[in-house]
Amino acid sequence: MLEPRTDFEVNLVGTFNVLETARLNDSSIVFCSTNKVYGNNVNTVPVHERPTRYLFADHKFDQRVPESFPIDQTGHSPYGTSKLAADIYVQEYAHTYGLKAGIFRMSCIYGERQFRVEDQGWLSWFAIAAHMGKPVTIYGDGKQARDVLYVSDLLTAYEAFLESNVKHQVFNIGRGPDNTLSLLELLRMLREMTGKDPQVSFQDWRPS
Repeated sequence: MLEPRTDFEVNLVGTFNVLETARLNDSSIVFCSTNKVYGNNVNTVPVHERPTRYLFADHKFDQRVPESFPIDQTGHSPYGTSKLAADIYVQEYAHTYGLKAGIFRMSCIYGERQFRVEDQGWLSWFAIAAHMGKPVTIYGDGKQARDVLYVSDLLTAYEAFLESNVKHQVFNIGRGPDNTLSLLELLRMLREMTGKDPQVSFQDWRPS
């Protein structure tokens, strides 16, 4: 939001440079995309509010959000827009130049050595803050649920694609509904596991 040019140059120009290198060297591509390519469209799906989380009210989304979910006619945020443009460029290089390319639209990846801060890596940040007694700010009501995926499971998926006969494909990648977690639910888990009560404050939803 504060440095859109840097965001554009890293996410789009950087991806283009990688694609050109792959094209000239007949290399395969695994692209780390994001669920943010769907923009605000996901917020048009009705939800039920529960004490600690929101759940999709439309049962066709009980197990997954399909890769065919619309990406158009929506706000994406500068980050989401640059990632979407790069996502489409990877798809186009696969179609036009025959690259083997897997586009993985990820949700929340976590794992060891993820020493993050408030703006990124929320799961590890909450854990670090709880352990060190740092304040935690929740933007919104904390009932927003996220599909969390352990990093080694993600790498297994990457390797499976590279070793497969699939030429190019888009994948929404996560651990599924049984492994979703809301912000409030993570805080409850941290209290139970550490015996510490994180200092939590609430603010308005952040832009985008």
